[in-house]
Amino acid sequence: MTTRDIVLVEPGVHLTQGHYREKLMLWLEGFQRAGWNVSVACLQAPEPEFLPGVNFKPVLRRAKRQPNRFLILWLVFRTYWLAFQLARRNDQSVLGLTTSTLLPVGAAYLISNRRKLFFAQVVMNGNTFEKSNNAFRRYLEAKILNFLLRSGALLFPNTDQTRQSILRQVNNQACARQILTLNDPIRVPAVQTSAKPFDNVLLVPGPDDYRKAPLLHLLQSKLANPPRSVWIHAPGGIGSDIVDQIAQTCTVRVLDRYEPTESFVRLFASATWCLVAYRPTFLQGSGLLAQAVVGNTPVLSSHFPYAEELFQKYGRLGELFDFGDMSDFARAWDKLRNWRLQQWQEFHEASARFRADVNATRVVQTVVNLFSGSNATG
Repeated sequence: MTTRDIVLVEPGVHLTQGHYREKLMLWLEGFQRAGWNVSVACLQAPEPEFLPGVNFKPVLRRAKRQPNRFLILWLVFRTYWLAFQLARRNDQSVLGLTTSTLLPVGAAYLISNRRKLFFAQVVMNGNTFEKSNNAFRRYLEAKILNFLLRSGALLFPNTDQTRQSILRQVNNQACARQILTLNDPIRVPAVQTSAKPFDNVLLVPGPDDYRKAPLLHLLQSKLANPPRSVWIHAPGGIGSDIVDQIAQTCTVRVLDRYEPTESFVRLFASATWCLVAYRPTFLQGSGLLAQAVVGNTPVLSSHFPYAEELFQKYGRLGELFDFGDMSDFARAWDKLRNWRLQQWQEFHEASARFRADVNATRVVQTVVNLFSGSNATG
């Protein structure tokens, strides 16, 4: 292949806002900076003003509300099938940015009958091998996994734990070199400093939902020494009763809209601490936790697999507590707010190690180099 063209595949539903949008921007910026022409196969196109020079190929004109599991699989299949059709017509490479299941990806790859195209896929933690108890589903996933590897595909699990879960399903261990841990790219603040523009501020990056409950912990723990200020990033707003309750002990600032990229990064870098409270059954990663750490902001985090892996690998990134245990939450908070110089030094060292691994420029360039090598050799 002599041209440098690539199709990025983003089957996520929120290209109009939030994490999927930011992640796509990072990949686009990296490939375009390296001189590549980029097209995007996606579930639903963003507004025309978003990256106007990029060719978006959406599957849907309008988002479907609350799709069931089988519809999700179908929509993911359609997105990847579209990507492979584009790649076949224009002799392009394909990079899949988000999936926790390989079934629809592999099915689209097989049906497209284009096994020679250079294809790589990011595999999210919380994939089928990590959370499914359905033996038949795991069997099919393993079949698809080994088919993709035999076809020459690269797989990028986004944590070491996920890589191990995939390796256990590989039939031919020679294919293990095609499975490379690749951290999710995170935008690092332009200016790195340990000095904070504000003091004694706890950032809550999102209200409670079925996955996380930071405000519940903050309200029910009745902290003896609460933070001076609490910032709540809650696009779309938050109930006034919650704000009133928190405001009884501290100043509350609610950010009720999605912040532009640079101000979003500054927000995480400006707080003194960041609170994330995911349920222990939550197997995915957390861009919120990662964004805080790269901004030199320690986290008050519940125990869940992604956080535990990061703390084990990089060191002191904050303090951990047991989800739902309010006394343990209070204990972790008191420990965090009373860090001495040694704890802060340990955090800054751990944060620097993590930042080096997830820095978007480094992560994306690593993949660009792999694709460039493939194209260079034809």
